[in-house]
Amino acid sequence: MSELFLTNEELKDLTGYCYARQQCKWLSKEGIPFRMNRMGHPKVNRCLFVNSNASIQPRDEEPNFGAI
Repeated sequence: MSELFLTNEELKDLTGYCYARQQCKWLSKEGIPFRMNRMGHPKVNRCLFVNSNASIQPRDEEPNFGAI
């Protein structure tokens, strides 16, 4: 188990998806930063969930034009 990144099982549990492409789409939608490894799998830094000071904001599908 890597202490720096979430495991594949933890990513499946977090996103609800088994496949990397679906996991990436879900992570992007939720505003959770990730990097792709050479095998095409998302890697999410564990400190985003351990550090209580980290703030993750879900991304809106479209810009909020009403705020202008």
